[in-house]
Amino acid sequence: MSQETEESAQAQRSAWGIALGAGSEFVAYALIGFFSGSWLDDKFHSAPWFALVLSVGAITLGLYRFVRSFIPRKTGPQGRR
Repeated sequence: MSQETEESAQAQRSAWGIALGAGSEFVAYALIGFFSGSWLDDKFHSAPWFALVLSVGAITLGLYRFVRSFIPRKTGPQGRR
């Protein structure tokens, strides 16, 4: 296998890894938000408010982190680290 083909295959595997990791993280945030909200609803007898608020907040955070994972980081004197 040529060097270019091998580097292309490695880059594709890396992209798949990033996408699967970010997607898994998004799902984990959503599930944690929902189940912790459901638990708080049971504890304080306030169904479905905690589940709704925490689910929406967790999904928002998950989407933010999902999008941020695909934006290249800037480095240097003007960029964020």
